Amino acid sequence: MTKELEEQLVKFFSKYRLQTFKKGEIMSCPGDKFSEVLFVDKGYVRLFATTSDGREITIGNFKPTFFISALCALNACESPFYQECVTEVSLWKAPTSDFQQLLEKNSQLSMLLFKHIASVTENLLLDAVYTKTGNAESKITGILFSLVNTLGKEEGNHFSIDFDVPHRIIATLTGLTRETVSFHMKQLENKGVVKSVKGKLIITDVEALRDTHQT
Repeated sequence: MTKELEEQLVKFFSKYRLQTFKKGEIMSCPGDKFSEVLFVDKGYVRLFATTSDGREITIGNFKPTFFISALCALNACESPFYQECVTEVSLWKAPTSDFQQLLEKNSQLSMLLFKHIASVTENLLLDAVYTKTGNAESKITGILFSLVNTLGKEEGNHFSIDFDVPHRIIATLTGLTRETVSFHMKQLENKGVVKSVKGKLIITDVEALRDTHQT
């Protein structure tokens, strides 16, 4: 999300009540309908679905709440996904009618939102490529590279992601077993490419990560 779009949305949503969810809490389930549009102030959320045999499939980049709630609220449709807080989350809830009026009155914001939706869609398609092609190592590094691009914060000569992504979640992003993910993550740690520090995932060598993904 661009800084300009985020600033305009924060200005709008911050007028409404703020609600907090605990880490691990399920915010919504398949079949839920949204009468409000949600916008996360702080925290990260996992969007996932379950298969008929009970496997979890994680989708997206851990900031899906605004996109999913707006999509479902504006189209009056049910969500097919679970939303799980991977950190503590605080968010604003605005009535759908108020959000609709905002879009109708502000064409510039509507265009920025359209561009954001296009960007989200592109990232989802790229993630699908990462998880459907290559070997296990390539799938894992592809997802990590995607997280750097969407959530990474540049800090000196490395990038940080504000939460330590559990191996079980990387497994549900890639379709691999948790044991396979743990094995390859350990190898990346031994190579000095990634590390976990104080609840954050640190990418210490983005170029090495890119090279590993491309080989």
